[in-house]
Amino acid sequence: MPRPLTAASLAAMMAQSAAEAPVALMTIDHEDITGGTIRVTNNKNPLVHNGKTYLHFPFDLQLAQQDGQSPPQAKLALSNVDRKLVETIRSIQSPPAMTIGVVLASAPDDWVLRPEPFILQNVDVALTQITGTIGYENVLNEAYPSALMSPGNTPGLFNRT
Repeated sequence: MPRPLTAASLAAMMAQSAAEAPVALMTIDHEDITGGTIRVTNNKNPLVHNGKTYLHFPFDLQLAQQDGQSPPQAKLALSNVDRKLVETIRSIQSPPAMTIGVVLASAPDDWVLRPEPFILQNVDVALTQITGTIGYENVLNEAYPSALMSPGNTPGLFNRT
């Protein structure tokens, strides 16, 4: 299902030249992150969105295909310019939760593309880049129902008296 775009953002994307480009806002959240949620933007300056400051941090985001045939997975590449971020990512033991949304710099409180919840997986830290894939939690391969019903743990279901 395609994502809806506002008329202004669609016009800006289709124009030969635009006064401003869309700006991505990304949050990374995990219980092991000291100092709380990491908020970054690929804008050249820090951006305040709904009272929360997103710091400038260079990253490249390749959005997921929307073909409806495969689970969506985006690719993320963060510039490895901050040792603190590397230490934080290496200290996390399970995939962190993420949101990614798009705004225009002139109207940072109005979403062009609303943020969606993701998880960051397959993280690789190299000398110049931190790369990973962004996707949804794999709930399709979870056992359902989660509890196994057998005579040993649910004897009332199997009692034939």
